[in-house]
Amino acid sequence: MYKFLFLTYVFSLPLFSQVGIDNISPRDQQSLEYFFKYLINRTSLGYTLCGEKPCSIETFPCLSNAPPKHALKIFIRYPAYSIMKNGWTTWTKYKDHFNSENFVFRFIPQNNTLVLINKKATRKVIEDNIDLFHRYSNPSESLDYFLKQVCQPTDQDYFIKSNIILLGILLGYGRNNSLAFAQRGYLQNLKKFCLYGNSNCLNVIHDPGFISIQNGTNEIENKKILIKLRNAKKNIRDSFKNQQYFNTFTKIYSN
Repeated sequence: MYKFLFLTYVFSLPLFSQVGIDNISPRDQQSLEYFFKYLINRTSLGYTLCGEKPCSIETFPCLSNAPPKHALKIFIRYPAYSIMKNGWTTWTKYKDHFNSENFVFRFIPQNNTLVLINKKATRKVIEDNIDLFHRYSNPSESLDYFLKQVCQPTDQDYFIKSNIILLGILLGYGRNNSLAFAQRGYLQNLKKFCLYGNSNCLNVIHDPGFISIQNGTNEIENKKILIKLRNAKKNIRDSFKNQQYFNTFTKIYSN
């Protein structure tokens, strides 16, 4: 009897996300479709979802506390504001239907920032740079502690007023690039990191278009990062070629 119940539970798991989607109103589904389409096409979250980029962040304006004249200017300059705000508000209504063992998708209200965390990739990058986390965060804590603070912070949120070196590490910028950026290493020739040559540089504000050492001394690290990002880009194209952004996101996220 118990074996039958267990098997019934196991075989019903893949259907849970689809049942959750079917129970969402058409209006909310449309809001979520726009939301995830924007996140995948216009931010770096897809590189974390479909690749080995440990963490990705995306910040959007907070207009509730802004004076009306400034709020209007911000709204005009940031046309995706409604998509982001409505999308996250809608996602919070249904997020409990889409549990994930591999990812954490959370919101930081203090700075209006979305955070997507690839737990496996984040664990690996913390492990590879544990000495920096001990030096700049807590010298006596373990790998599991640091991972927990990234995913579900209780003592320190590394995405709020964090040490810039650790933030760079978590965002997948690389150890040397993060150290150089924190030291403002202009002599090391810091430039935009390009995925596909100089004609396709990503804006330095648009992660993963980060600053990297380009004086010939960091070729090994930069090459590894470039390969990871290009592989992730291919995975994004393959995964979302059906143009069903919300459905595809939840399948990958909950897998």
